[in-house]
Amino acid sequence: MTTPKVSFYPLGKGSSQDTLVFACRLVDKAVQLGHRVHLLARDAAQLKLLDELLWQFQAESFLPHQCLTGESVEADIRVTLGVTDQLPGQRDILINLRDSVWEQHRQFPDIREIVPADAEQRKLGRQRYRYYQEQGYELETMKLGAQGS
Repeated sequence: MTTPKVSFYPLGKGSSQDTLVFACRLVDKAVQLGHRVHLLARDAAQLKLLDELLWQFQAESFLPHQCLTGESVEADIRVTLGVTDQLPGQRDILINLRDSVWEQHRQFPDIREIVPADAEQRKLGRQRYRYYQEQGYELETMKLGAQGS
């Protein structure tokens, strides 16, 4: 397996809801480009919020997805959500919303790390960056607009 590429998205400002909406926008863009995405939530509560947001975050479209709950994933599903260590069958892009690096991250060639604006989340984001840097991964930090998106 090749070394993953890791992209960091430091958000300039915003609430936890804004972070989740940004994650949904990243998922939407990746799907439009033909990718399969696994969105890794911090906990069950965040997973539930993401599940709801993916159905309604844009009035003109929705993102079909499936939460990994131990069941098999439908073959045509391009977006999966998880909170456990269960891996989706197709592994293209991982979007990590956890505070730490996921043990299963090496299974994905492309990793996206969203770093919320608050000080504690920035600190945790820097720790994840250092970890990936020490592993020799290709890293990039995305420059976002003034509103963090």
